Amino acid sequence: MIFYGKASRRASVAAALGEIAGWIGEAVTAPLPIERHAAWVSALVEAGGLAQGLADAEEEAEGASPSGSALAMALCAAVAAVMGRSWDSAFAVLPDAVPAAVADALAALRNAPGCPEAVEIRRTEGFAHYAVYPEAHWQAAAALAAPRPTRVLGLRSIGTALSAAAAAALSAPAPRTARPSGHPFDRRVALALALDIAERDAVWAIVDEGPGLSGSSMGAAADALGAAGVRADRILLLPGHAGPPGPRASDAHRRLWATARSAVVPFEDLAHDGARGVGAWVEDLAGAPLAPPEDIAGGGWRRHAFADEAAWPAVDRQNERRKYLVRGRRGSVVMRFAGLAGFGREKLRRATMLAEAGYGIAPLGLRHGFLVEPWRDDLRPASPGGAGRTAVLSRLAGYLAFRARAFPAAPDDGASLDALLAMARVNAGEALGEDAAARAGDWAGRIPALARIARRVGVDGRLAPHEWLHDGAAVLLKTDALDHCCGHDLVGCQDVAWDVAGAAVEWDLTHAEAEALRAAVARDGARCDPELVAFFRLAYPAFRVGTLTMALEREGGAEAARLEAALRPQVAALRRALA
Repeated sequence: MIFYGKASRRASVAAALGEIAGWIGEAVTAPLPIERHAAWVSALVEAGGLAQGLADAEEEAEGASPSGSALAMALCAAVAAVMGRSWDSAFAVLPDAVPAAVADALAALRNAPGCPEAVEIRRTEGFAHYAVYPEAHWQAAAALAAPRPTRVLGLRSIGTALSAAAAAALSAPAPRTARPSGHPFDRRVALALALDIAERDAVWAIVDEGPGLSGSSMGAAADALGAAGVRADRILLLPGHAGPPGPRASDAHRRLWATARSAVVPFEDLAHDGARGVGAWVEDLAGAPLAPPEDIAGGGWRRHAFADEAAWPAVDRQNERRKYLVRGRRGSVVMRFAGLAGFGREKLRRATMLAEAGYGIAPLGLRHGFLVEPWRDDLRPASPGGAGRTAVLSRLAGYLAFRARAFPAAPDDGASLDALLAMARVNAGEALGEDAAARAGDWAGRIPALARIARRVGVDGRLAPHEWLHDGAAVLLKTDALDHCCGHDLVGCQDVAWDVAGAAVEWDLTHAEAEALRAAVARDGARCDPELVAFFRLAYPAFRVGTLTMALEREGGAEAARLEAALRPQVAALRRALA
């Protein structure tokens, strides 16, 4: 099944430096200590992105000087040191002016000769979606026992910023970075420069967010260091989690993970770390905590949303954003991970616009990557068979038309229609057989014309009834409305027709209801082509079949039964689209 996708952006170096400088300025002026700390982390995330882009560009231009990426890594190291001191002091040690080391590193990078005008910056999925925090790698590295690493190797993309945090904690030189290449389950790592004698004799830390299904990226980095002359007992791992690599790992890399030293600080340890934990981040909004933060991610929110467990909808627990319910003396709030740096700020902007238009709950603010909203225990999920279906469909139409107007996207933001068709063919073939894949392929001749009329917007992407909340009367508010047009999956931003098709599938609309929804969206100022809706009536359930099938492979027991129940109507919708 096809589910995941990758994203990147072309950014001018001058603009990227401006973003970094903006975060650094905020880090010395923001009113709250947690906001100032978060700004230092954001500066590190953005500086890491620029360093990654420069390093990739230098490697692609054979013979290019690595001065730009080296200066960017020096900036990362200087920023990471400030972040680490702030974290160690529970945000008490924060500078009131930009430290000289940071200012000098930023100036040196601005004046670096030979830097390209623009670079390709990969989206760091861990910072955007999975709550990977540089403080965890700082803390893990700082706690290492002797022999401590004196050299650090970060794996691009996300390992660029994470390795800077680890190196700063170890008082090591600015890290080297490397880009793993090759098949995702059989990565290769090549070191850009040969190791000198001191580096060959050093203890090395390899830094990344893995391991994933194979652990081959960090494994390949260890292989590269070994081939360069570093002894195996001088290589340790600073991964993103404590689990072993998945089922695609080679025997050699399984042995590496079983025998190498490693250190991990799970996000849960950060979240519940007293004065530094997530409850303290929102004390100005919720008041002094009445209880420890309650983890409601991975479907845990269903305990509060439904009176009967039998009514729980299926969830893809691995891919849900982190969420915490914090009960304070002034009220209860829910914290949802929205992303570090610009990722979270964009979600706050979108949430504010939806609330002002009457379609969402007004956010209280953004706290170090978490969007904070009031906990509305007066609201309950909608049901497809509830009363007032005509009113619900009218609300859906207004909502989708608003998104189409309010959240325009770039023409290349999101999967191409060709990529969606390729996904539909693969997933239909896996679910329904080769004949289904062939029938899906019949759309190939129409894709170029559809691509010319499609207008990409920030779609919702999750329109199931339980994603709508009501108070038993007139209020119907959309939740989970911020992430899915910019997630780790393939789809991304699409024409509003994607959401029209998704609503038709999720609400089990009749043909007449679906056409009425499409027409209402179009009347409200959002062009919605009927043939594009028809194509998405194929692509949407094909994508959901892939999502649910992959989730089902990871689950058992009651959650597996819920996933199987959710999968059946998606398979039926896919079959109808191919009839």
